[in-house]
Amino acid sequence: MSPALPPMLPTLLKQARGDLRPVQRVLAALPPDARGGPARGTILHLPECTAELARWAIERGTPVDALDDDGATALLVVARTPRSQMSVEDLLGLGAIPFDGHHVLAREWRGSECTSSRGVVSV
Repeated sequence: MSPALPPMLPTLLKQARGDLRPVQRVLAALPPDARGGPARGTILHLPECTAELARWAIERGTPVDALDDDGATALLVVARTPRSQMSVEDLLGLGAIPFDGHHVLAREWRGSECTSSRGVVSV
């Protein structure tokens, strides 16, 4: 079992106001695949995660297509979460795979479009 993301991480992210160094210091002490939140996802699954922090986390080894305990990728969580700080486009740009035959997100995609809480996204 992977070490847990600290419960205070969402609050720390909200308070960051663009300065991600305190958040990065906390995460740097954990393995890249540390889990947390209600469905035990990676940092990418948290709605407070920004595209900048996601890029940093992926560069240090956080898997962009990791599944949480509910079987969802961060891409699916972002597509379903209106308050997410990242967009579907952000995660696609960071290498998220919208459909590989196994991902839960496949149910959300129709051809080259994703219908999400944020509207239709074409890829």
